Amino acid sequence: GSTGLFTGAVATATGPAVTDGKLQILHSNIITAVYQDASPAAQRLFTAQADLLPPVIANVAVTNRFGKAQVQWTTDEPATDRLLYGKTTALGSAVTNSVLVTNHLAVADGQVSGQTNYYRIICADEAGNLATNNTGISTPYVVPFVPPILVVDGYYADLIDPPPPIANYTDALTSLGMNHDVWSIKDFGSPTAKDLKSYRVVIWRIAEYSSAFPTGLTFPQQSATRDYLDSGGSLFMASMELVSRVGPTSAFVRDTLHVSDFTEDVSTTSVEGVPGDIIGDGINADLDYSDYAYFGFLELNYSDNITPGTGAEGFLTDFDTGEFVGLRYPALGVDSPDRVVFLSIPFDSLPTTERTTLMKRSLKFLAPGLKGQGSVAFARSAYAVPSEATVEVADSDLEGAGQISININSDSQTNNVPLALQETTRRGVFRGSFNLVTNLTGGAITELRAAPGNFVRAKYFDATNYDTSVGQQLVATVQVDNTPPGIMNIAVDRGYVDATVTWDTTELADSKVEFGESTLFGRTAFDSAQTEVHNLALTQLSPEQKYYYRIVATDRAGNVTTSTTNSFTTLTPIRPNWTDNMEHGDTNWTIYTVEESERGWELGGPGAVQPAAHSPTNCWGSNLTGDYASQIESYLISPAILLTNGNTLKLSFWHNFDFTTPSENDIYHGGELLLIPGDAVNPISLAVWSDQVSTGWEKMDVDLTAYAGRVVYLAWHYFLFSLDAAPRQGWLVDDVSVIASNTPTGTVIVSNNLWQSSFTLNGTPHSGRMFVITNAFTGTNIVTFNAVPFYNTPSAQTNILTTGATNLFLGSYTFTDANTNGISDAWELARFGVVSPTRTKTTDTDHDGMSDYAEFIAGTDPNGGALTPFTLTAQLSGTNLLLGWPTQPGWSYRVLQSMGLPALSPLSSWMVAGGMSTNLMVPLTGSARMFQIEATNSTGLTNGLSLTLTPQSATALRFGWNAWSNRAYRLWSSTNLLNWAPTTAWLPGSNNVLLAVPANSSANLYKLEVAP
Repeated sequence: GSTGLFTGAVATATGPAVTDGKLQILHSNIITAVYQDASPAAQRLFTAQADLLPPVIANVAVTNRFGKAQVQWTTDEPATDRLLYGKTTALGSAVTNSVLVTNHLAVADGQVSGQTNYYRIICADEAGNLATNNTGISTPYVVPFVPPILVVDGYYADLIDPPPPIANYTDALTSLGMNHDVWSIKDFGSPTAKDLKSYRVVIWRIAEYSSAFPTGLTFPQQSATRDYLDSGGSLFMASMELVSRVGPTSAFVRDTLHVSDFTEDVSTTSVEGVPGDIIGDGINADLDYSDYAYFGFLELNYSDNITPGTGAEGFLTDFDTGEFVGLRYPALGVDSPDRVVFLSIPFDSLPTTERTTLMKRSLKFLAPGLKGQGSVAFARSAYAVPSEATVEVADSDLEGAGQISININSDSQTNNVPLALQETTRRGVFRGSFNLVTNLTGGAITELRAAPGNFVRAKYFDATNYDTSVGQQLVATVQVDNTPPGIMNIAVDRGYVDATVTWDTTELADSKVEFGESTLFGRTAFDSAQTEVHNLALTQLSPEQKYYYRIVATDRAGNVTTSTTNSFTTLTPIRPNWTDNMEHGDTNWTIYTVEESERGWELGGPGAVQPAAHSPTNCWGSNLTGDYASQIESYLISPAILLTNGNTLKLSFWHNFDFTTPSENDIYHGGELLLIPGDAVNPISLAVWSDQVSTGWEKMDVDLTAYAGRVVYLAWHYFLFSLDAAPRQGWLVDDVSVIASNTPTGTVIVSNNLWQSSFTLNGTPHSGRMFVITNAFTGTNIVTFNAVPFYNTPSAQTNILTTGATNLFLGSYTFTDANTNGISDAWELARFGVVSPTRTKTTDTDHDGMSDYAEFIAGTDPNGGALTPFTLTAQLSGTNLLLGWPTQPGWSYRVLQSMGLPALSPLSSWMVAGGMSTNLMVPLTGSARMFQIEATNSTGLTNGLSLTLTPQSATALRFGWNAWSNRAYRLWSSTNLLNWAPTTAWLPGSNNVLLAVPANSSANLYKLEVAP
């Protein structure tokens, strides 16, 4: 063609040169091509070398890297390579490299450590000469074992630069003689679940302040970790920021780390191990955060306190707070395929000695029998007599044995008594129980005599301890303790809607307070952590209400002490109408000023450079004298106010402010009005001002009606930050009032037939089947129902409400059902692609025991296979049984019990879940019982609709009940149980409802009704 490119070929041959159209060559000959270029005129030479010898393969070796077999070799010249491999001589798998190299590496994926496999290497040099490592016979090899531990280093792209050295982890492993791999996420990317599953233990180091990983772990990393643990893996993880960054309610924190709750940024400075714990015993150390220095000088310490979830146990505590900073899962005696050790402090903040000790014990727990190091432990650190003791032995050398035998004895019965232990669901872990008794009874269960003060021993002979190369006798020891803990120094710090009870015990014990409005109590606050200094918050109390309480302390051996019944009365708040012109002192007002602040709120007459008070002399001022200032942060907090005495509540106050930033070095200048609930949790911002100035004294009105019935504080938060000091007017506040009034109202009821429905009432979103407002303002009300998938949406409705009347909005969601099976045709089309005439209410497409109709009602996937089981766990806790189960926030649960199936009766009232798990403490009765959990998504079930009655005065009764905010309630009365009449109209629900009813001379019966 016209390209100017010309090609041709000549055949090569060996032997003497002859005229045969072929080019005769010998190995290493130089082949020359000559071209006579006409323009510019020149002779051009091109050369190549004759290569008749194949590459020589040498130095073949097989290693294991990150759980994968790697074949390595060299060639004496650059060559491509192809590795054929498989579990038989037929091979079957291949990996190819087309780049010419002399150092070769091929990964034989999918090989199993310790098994014989086969491979063949084929290499080709640039000339195409082929070489193999054998001739026709595949080379057998045993896949090397992967090290038992993988250290995943995720510390990069972090504000801490340079990052803490990974040697803080690996040095501890090396000193323990533990072989390990290090996976750098920066170099290799994130490991998958398949990568992790090659290792018995994964130690994952988190980047605390990483820009690359703002949550500490990406969702794929969390998923890979969860899959690895579900397959029987073990995880060690330590981080001071992970729980708060991933999210305390996330499934990873709740289900993988087994943290049920936490206190953020406590800044733990020293730690103490739980006495007798298999990991924590004897650890006592000050922490060093010098490796976590921002810009090399500002040490960052945001360590959290954590609460172990169901089935987990804390082993390390914050020395100052007594709360946990380390947990292990599962607790001894609890079966689980996975094992986890989690620290809410940096692992390398521990001193070297404690760090190594904690790592050694953690590995012993996470990988029982690692390096042949067996272990034996009791499930508790002390026992009473009589009681049941549980022993656990872990030794990987005995995996699959099914059953082993150990010896037990005590100071009262010194001869060895054989005890059989059964292998648990985690291979290599064996568990058994025996009864501690004062006198042998010859029962079916193994017995051991013991007395208070005795030591009880469990002895296991580890025949293959690799550290000692000989067998070793392992002994676990616990003491018999029949002395209950003493309770002393009881004190109550009262609030308006809460109280804190503190006390001390003479030994380690859990914390439990039973309390209520009568000596029957009815409510419980509980913390399972064993401590000698106790602190429990009692929440959701009513103001100026007398409460009775008692303390129940259970020690490690299960001995129980109950205090006498005491009482306290919550504080009395101010009620509207309330005004304060600031001329009568600062009674009940509170000032909180941060430590670095140069000024703070003061009451008095403003200085000469400041505006005069609104009336007549005094006011509050954030910088009352107008002094020079550059940094101020201060809160002015009102007395506690119970928003009652009307259905309309209004806050009014006068203020005069200058929040401008005239200097270029002014960073921020502003104020915020806050509403703080009586329990001081989750303040609400009502208004914000910044970079502006008032036109003298201005009146501010704020509607507080939405918070009616609550005890609240009002707070004026002033903030100034500048690099320049200058005279500042700041914020002046005067003449504060909260006024209640009664506006004509009626009742609005919105009802529909679907739990998953939602609607807007006058632009405000709501959800659920029933919504009632008994004090709705008169006027036009508009309800718009929102679409629910697979249903027909009801039309919007409009009504005009007059004084004392009721507006009823009824929304009925319907669906098309051509095959009359009770299932929406639209749902069937979406799930199955067809509306089948043979699908009935009982059809179960995925055979998971739940019909398609049931899955339609529940909103689950009818093609999804077996459902995740809803599990109930039970643990002994002293003389009680601790029941635990996973929950969904907003759903309601109750516990049923039976002395003999099928008869079941409620053990508890309905409990509305506030978190991802729920516990219930049940006293042991000595008789066998069975328990069952019942769940409903009928959001808003009350706690059994428990109605209480107390005299309010000589002519009035006071009723109370716990209620849910999106339900409505009304009281009925009867004199004969036959004829009932409503005593009240429908009332809106709140956390606690109190109602006064006139008393009469005849006996009345009362009942409470709740709207569905």
